[in-house]
Amino acid sequence: MDPGTCSCPASNADPVMAGFWPSGANSYMPAWNINASLYTHLYYAFADNLYWINVTCFDYHGAWDTPYTGAHATLYDVTSHLSRNYGIGSWLDSGIPSNKVVMGIPMYGRSWILKNKNNGQIGAPVVVAGPRHRLSNET
Repeated sequence: MDPGTCSCPASNADPVMAGFWPSGANSYMPAWNINASLYTHLYYAFADNLYWINVTCFDYHGAWDTPYTGAHATLYDVTSHLSRNYGIGSWLDSGIPSNKVVMGIPMYGRSWILKNKNNGQIGAPVVVAGPRHRLSNET
């Protein structure tokens, strides 16, 4: 079965089927790449049908969303819901068993060109994103 095919119109591919990852010829492993667009789905359907849920717990902030530095993999954030604590907690609070939730951890950092090189704190004003790193290709 092709994950891009479904009974829905061709212009509106099925996001559930598109989320399954190929695990071999003509088979799909029930693992899911979770993102905010799936927030409205019923959590129990995930718990009943998937072995695990990989929750992307990074890229909360970057040069794309603000002219200030920000932590892209925040553990706690008391001013917003952009944190690992809130994201993982939301899945657990919805009834997903903890043994099915896998917390994604970034293996790279982000960089910026600062307006003031002496102010390297989170929230410091930036000129632009820093150069792409050789190994990760991230800024």
